[in-house]
This record gives sequence, structure tokens and C-alpha cells, in this order.
Amino acid sequence: MDISSLDHHKKKVNLEALDLENLFSEVAKTMTDKARDHGIHFTAEDVPDNCMSVWADKEHLKQSLIKLVYNGIKYNTPEGTVKLTAESGTNNLIRINVTDTGIGIPDSKIDRLFSPFDRLDAERETPDIQGTGLGLTLAHKLITSMKGSISVSSKPGQGTRFTIELTRAS
Repeated sequence: MDISSLDHHKKKVNLEALDLENLFSEVAKTMTDKARDHGIHFTAEDVPDNCMSVWADKEHLKQSLIKLVYNGIKYNTPEGTVKLTAESGTNNLIRINVTDTGIGIPDSKIDRLFSPFDRLDAERETPDIQGTGLGLTLAHKLITSMKGSISVSSKPGQGTRFTIELTRAS
């Protein structure tokens, strides 16, 4: 991933009615072994019938979910969990959640999450966690390019939940 990807992806958005069940399966296929290798339990839960399809660019959404799941794995605690879920939201929106039981993020740092090159963990003594500080910036750009939104809630020591909201495809 590089910073030029941010503008490149913004220009090539192909919104289509996207089947979330298939996408969740693809993400699970990609991330389950990686989670296991880190001692983390990853599940992509079944998509509820009323949340089966969203208007999205498949590659953009898949890349964003993989990044969020990977962060959930990377910043988790031993024997922790990461879950990928979908639920019905308000105003014809579908919420896609990536929830982990990891180290969490202090409220004072939440507003910095989507800033390029800002690695929140760089201030901590965790030299074994690698990254450039671009992953969440790219995920944010990709989601907003699809006319969606991404938000985060977190509690230090308890975990983090990223929520993507996209329009339901009927």
C-alpha cells in the first residue's frame, strides 16, 4: 500500500449490488489462517437475511475489511477474538462491524486514527508491531469513496469496534 493508492482508488469506484455473504466468506478464507498463526480466533458470522446486499465496490470493501480484520489481529491479546458481523441500520443502511478483544484505543487518540502516517502504537513500547500508518487512512478513503462511512468505538483493555455503514441494495 502506498499513499498514491489513495487517489488511484478514489477515481475507480464501481458500485454494484454486492452479496455480503460471499464477501464475508472471501475475507474469512484470507484471514482465518493469519489469525490462527497469531493465536487469535477469527469468525465471519452468517449475514442476516435482511442484510444480504449493499451498494459497494467489491475490491474496495474487501480491501477495507481485510485491513480492519488484520488490525484486529495485530493489536489483540493472546487468545483474543476478532468478529466480522453485519446488521441492519437505520435509513436503509447496513452496518458491517469488525470487533476485537484487543488492547483498545484511548479516547484521546481516536481522532487521529484515520490520519496518514500516524501510528498510535509508535509511542508505546511495541517494536514488534509493524506498519506504516496508512492502512486505516486508505480504508477510510475507500469507504467514503463508496458513499459510506466508517466509525470506531473502543475501550482500552477491552477492545475496538469499527463500523462501516453502506446503503442496502434491494
